[in-house]
Amino acid sequence: MHRLSLMLLALAGCLAAQDLRANTCNTPSTPMEWATDACLLRANTQDVSAPAVKECLSHVSSLTQICEFSASYKEEYCKVLIKQGKTKQSLSACVADPNVAGPTVRHGQA
Repeated sequence: MHRLSLMLLALAGCLAAQDLRANTCNTPSTPMEWATDACLLRANTQDVSAPAVKECLSHVSSLTQICEFSASYKEEYCKVLIKQGKTKQSLSACVADPNVAGPTVRHGQA
């Protein structure tokens, strides 16, 4: 029982540290929210239950709130915006722009 308590305490510490990292990222929100927005944009819909969105999200592995993943998915989101002509910004300007975010990221819905 003591061993289980120690394991749970260690897990709680890891989760708390991960939450702290997520809250100090340069790219706000979670990787799953960015992935969802990229899939919505690719599918040209706002319906997260649309078959094309579900298919896109099925290729996203289980993600945790790690800064690098959020930045990677924001970059992917910006690439789709640029490809679809929905922004005139360069890729680096789009990624750096705190106002560039899809509805999932803006509303924390993933």
